[in-house]
Amino acid sequence: MPFRMVLTALAETHSFYHGEKVAFGVLAGLQLTDTPPGESETVFSFCEDVGLPTTLADMGLENVNRERLMDAAEKACAPGESIHHEAGLITPEKVLNA
Repeated sequence: MPFRMVLTALAETHSFYHGEKVAFGVLAGLQLTDTPPGESETVFSFCEDVGLPTTLADMGLENVNRERLMDAAEKACAPGESIHHEAGLITPEKVLNA
């Protein structure tokens, strides 16, 4: 999952389990790929119901500034990274917004 890589670039997330990062990455990936709202809501609700993180604050990133988040998004979008298997043109700006 490409967004897990984004999260591992931020030290604040190092104490979280791999699966928690993956779940958050799935939610971000759904936003990145313009998934129909109903599908995104289903996954979001599931994550909330089972206690998985759904916000930056849930991932310990409530105080991380936009510049650091952009640095992580740029790393995720480096040539050859798996994020480029997603549909459409993926840019660091899109990753940050997702």
